[in-house]
Amino acid sequence: MAVASAATASAADTQNYAFTGQGSGDSSTCGPDWANDTYTRVFKVVPKEATNNTWRVTENFNSGHFVTIQGPSPESCANGNSNQVSGHLKGTFHGFEVLQVFGGSYDRSGAAGCSASTELPLCSTAEFVDSALPGNTGYTSSDYWFTYTTKNPAACANNWIDAATGDSGDIATIC
Repeated sequence: MAVASAATASAADTQNYAFTGQGSGDSSTCGPDWANDTYTRVFKVVPKEATNNTWRVTENFNSGHFVTIQGPSPESCANGNSNQVSGHLKGTFHGFEVLQVFGGSYDRSGAAGCSASTELPLCSTAEFVDSALPGNTGYTSSDYWFTYTTKNPAACANNWIDAATGDSGDIATIC
């Protein structure tokens, strides 16, 4: 297979795949889930293989909502404190993750049909990567940024940013 530089891709080559009605648990800096999330997941693929046999896929999380689970706040372990979130605190979020996928060959129809094997309209990151780039040998996340906001007056702070460049804030209700 010929290998093309990612720099040769045009905007017309870019493909977006949107999956609505997505949901998952949201883990904290400690590991356990601190919230249940719902969102629209949009994968962006530029179908040009990089010279080092990797692909770049951007995964965007749009129109996100969360409902907290009683327990450690999402930032408590990174901050080394015992902040907690109350259960059922509601808020919104959005963000992105940049993936580097190793190997595989791009399959437009496989990417579009990612959710065909599930009962609900779901398409996890791993399912999308395997559907869009069959034969890949795995992927890593090179960059991410998410912002969470709540208007609940019980929150100690109303904003939390979870980013590869560093976290800030906290939406704990017990500080």
